[in-house]
Amino acid sequence: MTGADPERPPQDPGTVRSPVTRKLFRAAFLLYLGAAVAITGAFVAEAWVSARGDLERELSIYRRTLEEALAAPLWSIDVEGATAIAAGMLKNPNIAGVRITDHTGTRDFVAIGQPTRATGWVGGPITIEFPIHYRHAVGRDLVGRVALAASPLTLAERLRAAGYATGLFGKWGLSWDSEPESWPNAQG
Repeated sequence: MTGADPERPPQDPGTVRSPVTRKLFRAAFLLYLGAAVAITGAFVAEAWVSARGDLERELSIYRRTLEEALAAPLWSIDVEGATAIAAGMLKNPNIAGVRITDHTGTRDFVAIGQPTRATGWVGGPITIEFPIHYRHAVGRDLVGRVALAASPLTLAERLRAAGYATGLFGKWGLSWDSEPESWPNAQG
């Protein structure tokens, strides 16, 4: 008996039914998808590293000014004077936190604003730390250390201003409706 098998659907002549060919197409698609993700990730990482470097360079601009302004208050352990200088630095929109420690870096004299200690995370606070020396007639002495932290919002704002599209991604189904600070738009 000739004709189509009633249990078998008609086959399109362009359809490839070989399991080996299907596996090859699947592998090629996954390879293409992996390459696209890797290239996109490389571009995003380059933009992030570049913007982070720009912020670190911008924070280092204030280094010389702070070295001169804080040398005398730290030499005489004038905590009120150091606090006033640190509070003045927080008026700058690029600076989110100032921490001034003793010469060993173990005792905080002033800690104002957002934390400036490294967290170990890649996206931790962008900080720059430098020593403060007091210059006198016979040389100079290390009298303290300063850490400046950049605002975490500044990175996203700078990427957006540079023409990059910013957005949200991740598992946001874990936020609580009763806590607006856990919503995606509140996360930066």
